[in-house]
Amino acid sequence: MRKIKILGLAIVAVCVLGSIAVASASAAPEWLVGGAKMESSLLVESEGNLLLEDMTLGVDVTCSGKFIGTVGPGAKDLITEVLDLENKNPLSCKASICEGELVAVTPVNLPWETELLLITVGGKEIMVDMLLGSPGYSISCKTILGTTKDVCTGATASEEINVTGGVEGVFSENEEITAPGTCEVGGAKSGLVVGSGVSKPDSGTLTVSE
Repeated sequence: MRKIKILGLAIVAVCVLGSIAVASASAAPEWLVGGAKMESSLLVESEGNLLLEDMTLGVDVTCSGKFIGTVGPGAKDLITEVLDLENKNPLSCKASICEGELVAVTPVNLPWETELLLITVGGKEIMVDMLLGSPGYSISCKTILGTTKDVCTGATASEEINVTGGVEGVFSENEEITAPGTCEVGGAKSGLVVGSGVSKPDSGTLTVSE
C-alpha cells in the first residue's frame, strides 16, 4: 500500500510540474522595463532605417526616421508619430527616379495600434509586434513625367529581438512575418517594408518577455 501511495504522489507531482511548464510556455508576451512588469504605459522612441517599395513599380524608397509612441502595460503598444531624423513630417526620403532623389513620405491612419504576439515560423516560435488595422504611408515625388504618387496600407508585423540597450524591431522580406501591404498603384501584396530600429525609453532598459 505504501508503494502505491508513493507512486500516486509521484504522478501528482509530475502532473503539477507539467501544468506549470505548460502555463509558463503559454504565458502571454509582454513589455518589460528593467525586467519587471509595467504598471502603466511607457514613452519610447525607435530610430532606424526603412526601405519602402511598391514591388509592381520596382521603385525603392529609403528613409531614415523614428517611431514615437508608448508600450505597455502588457502586450499593447501605440505608435503616435513617425518623423524623420530632423523631427519633420512628411519624411524626406530618397529614390533615384525622383528629382534630386527626394521623396515626401507621409504616414497615414495614425495612431497605429500594435500588439506583441508569439507566432510559429518554420517550426520556430518567435516574438512579433503586430501593427493592427490599416497602418501605412503615402509617397510623392517629382519626375520628368510629372508627380508620382502612391499609398500603401495593411496590417503587418516586425520581429522583436532583445538587444543591448533595448528591443530591435525587424521588418523582413519573410512574408510569414512582415506581410506585404496593398498599394493604390501596384495592388494587393505589392507594398514591401524592410528595415529595423531599436526601441528605447528615456530611462530604464526595455525588453520583451521570453
